[in-house]
Amino acid sequence: MPLTKLLFEKNKGSNPSREKRNASRFSFDCLFKFQTLNPVFLKEFQSAKGQNISESGLLFKTVTPPPRKSYVLIAVDKKILGEFIAADRQLIVIDHKILAKVMRTHLNLENGLFEIGARFVRVSERSSKEVEDVMKILRV
Repeated sequence: MPLTKLLFEKNKGSNPSREKRNASRFSFDCLFKFQTLNPVFLKEFQSAKGQNISESGLLFKTVTPPPRKSYVLIAVDKKILGEFIAADRQLIVIDHKILAKVMRTHLNLENGLFEIGARFVRVSERSSKEVEDVMKILRV
């Protein structure tokens, strides 16, 4: 079952926001940890709170933002992660963590938190030089 269909079933009655995006977004009010991947070093896991999710990515809030265009590993509770992995086998998953690329960062001046838009990395991208370099960092 595709990720959006699974999320639709879980969020019946809620209004997914479409804006001008290709994929429907659903509320994802969930605490999790993420780790920024850097060719020189691996940062420690940092806390984040999910805002919304779609089949293509995740929007979350955090105090310390990862750099734009960097890669992150998103560690979500096993029960929640299991539902998403079962739904989309095209995601790159390493030790129960989803690989994603940071596409945008925005400082919300009202609450002082950074809003991070991350795109899930798919298996089809694994052969790209950039993703290969990330996989070498992780020794996968």
